[in-house]
Amino acid sequence: QPPNLELKKVLGSGSFGNISNLSYVFEAYDNDRDCKVALKRTTKAGEYVSREYEILEMLKDVKNCVKVLDIFYTKSDDGKMA
Repeated sequence: QPPNLELKKVLGSGSFGNISNLSYVFEAYDNDRDCKVALKRTTKAGEYVSREYEILEMLKDVKNCVKVLDIFYTKSDDGKMA
């Protein structure tokens, strides 16, 4: 089941390597966890998103690092992972 999030505002945007890997970071409210969260929306480009998640997972107990609460993929209109 998809997360129950309310997007509040865009906090920033950027790209990794080239413009086709544009990502956005939003301030959002997670209704299931009852807290404010940051949501990163990016296009899955090969192993990039998965590798980023793996690194953040390794750093999850480090005091000054972002803690990943969840990761999920969506599908584009043509059925591809997006």
